[in-house]
Amino acid sequence: MLIAIDIGNTTITIGVFEGDALTVHSIGTHPLRSAMEYKAELVAMAMSVNGVASDNGRVADAVVVASVVPAVSDRVVEAASMISRTSPFVINHLAVREMSLDLVEPARLGADRIAESYAAMRLCGAPVAVIDFGTATTVNFVGRGNIYKGGAIMPGLGLMLSSMYMGTAALPEVRLKDIPQALGKDTEANMLSGIIFGSAGAVRNIIEEVEAAEGETYKVAVTGGHMDLMLPYLKRKDLAERHLALYGLKFIYEERQSARA
Repeated sequence: MLIAIDIGNTTITIGVFEGDALTVHSIGTHPLRSAMEYKAELVAMAMSVNGVASDNGRVADAVVVASVVPAVSDRVVEAASMISRTSPFVINHLAVREMSLDLVEPARLGADRIAESYAAMRLCGAPVAVIDFGTATTVNFVGRGNIYKGGAIMPGLGLMLSSMYMGTAALPEVRLKDIPQALGKDTEANMLSGIIFGSAGAVRNIIEEVEAAEGETYKVAVTGGHMDLMLPYLKRKDLAERHLALYGLKFIYEERQSARA
């Protein structure tokens, strides 16, 4: 059993792989829990998947972690070390051998973006653009030769809504939901149109600008918590996988094991 953990700004997503079968469970990133509380979450999920009694609490063969929240990852890794038969593998910019990073500061690239880009490269082939509609909306580009070339970051859909409500006197608090058309007929629809159609147009323009600059045509992979909401508004999508980062963690771990063999 392999447990893959993606620690994001809003959600900790835990994936249990039994072979290729994936079971997913999510908990809030905040409030911060103790290592023992995270351990209990991991053990309960692992036991629910295979129902096998733990080996002195060691319910997983291995644990691989990606995190953008250091304070949380320290506790989760401590918990993982209690339930894994091998030391937890925390990925960073040095973790992937089959995808090189053409960046000014590769060490600052988020582990989630590394995992998602690597998964898209493996599942779609390069060149591929990866759109993650999460707390932030990110676009990542893996070009020919499996080179991660860079990307773009913009506020996520939820952040846009909350900033309009918190930063203005008259705009209401609006729940993120689907809308039938771009032409809003009331304030709520205007806000949703700007966010949903605006975000779809923004990522499309970013991809087209990069394609023109790089001379490559990119396949498009889509992921993230708001993926299902945004898919109907995207004109290009070759792969839609909400848990792309978990598959990336699995692939990175397998690549590491193969290199050691």
